[in-house]
Amino acid sequence: MELKLKTHNVSETENVLRRVFGKYNLSAEVRKVDLQDEKDPLGRITYFVSVSQRVSTDQLSEDIFLADTNNIDSLEWHQKKSVSYAYRLPPIRRNHIRYARDGEAG
Repeated sequence: MELKLKTHNVSETENVLRRVFGKYNLSAEVRKVDLQDEKDPLGRITYFVSVSQRVSTDQLSEDIFLADTNNIDSLEWHQKKSVSYAYRLPPIRRNHIRYARDGEAG
């Protein structure tokens, strides 16, 4: 699955992602990193994550948000040729996550 994040601190969020992926022994590959700058205060990170049946994307999303609440603005999971997933966040974060099928605008 593809994981796309928008963050205020790319370096700190990448460290959090590595810890969370390691916690569940997941294989993850960085696909793209765009650092934040004066024109755009949000950096972007894209990973390809081999998600196993041992852990859901819901659990991963929650762990990532909880570990980096101050930096992460949004998080999206994309899966090729699959039905979209819905993930319920606590009210404070509910508008910042969405799931989309491959090919949809993100």
